[in-house]
Amino acid sequence: MHPDVDEFGLDPISTIVVGGVMLLLTGIALSMRVYVRGFLIKAFGWDDRLLIIAFFLYCGNCIILILMGATQAINGVEEASATRKLGKVGSGEIHLDDIC
Repeated sequence: MHPDVDEFGLDPISTIVVGGVMLLLTGIALSMRVYVRGFLIKAFGWDDRLLIIAFFLYCGNCIILILMGATQAINGVEEASATRKLGKVGSGEIHLDDIC
């Protein structure tokens, strides 16, 4: 792991795990709903179609979350990022005048 993970208290592994688990759980729930509404009841409506669209948008969100966690684990936090600057402000290393 990158040294920034310890320095800034990042937890990239939990970010990756939470993103993956939530994606899996919502995928299972949506699959069960589509199966019941589409094949058993045969009443697949407009709300189900909207749920599928929302699920694909959520997949993109989870993928970004997982990639952010992986990037933090490998590369740490970039020098120019606001997180690093705010971390230094909180620890008293720099003042607000240095940021603005």
